[in-house]
Amino acid sequence: MSEEMEMPANLTLEDVIPGIEKFVVEIEEEVKLHHTHPEWMDFDEQCNEEKNLIVRVELIMGMLNGVMSQFSLPAEHDLSKRISAAKNYFQKVNYI
Repeated sequence: MSEEMEMPANLTLEDVIPGIEKFVVEIEEEVKLHHTHPEWMDFDEQCNEEKNLIVRVELIMGMLNGVMSQFSLPAEHDLSKRISAAKNYFQKVNYI
């Protein structure tokens, strides 16, 4: 039932920037949510809220990585820096 959609061949980086921005804002919200719940780190097992957050982060980061590589988002671009910051956060807590 899940068909992979093909992207139109004529899309440019400028065309997809608004969509990338939405995903970047979403991943930043996930960082804030995780950061405001340090008690999650104290559990021997991950709670459901944290497991759900990890799944969301992995999905969003996967999409962002795909778009970044397909459209060659420059490393100096603001969105690229924000994505890297979020990725670093979740790598430090061993989630991605």
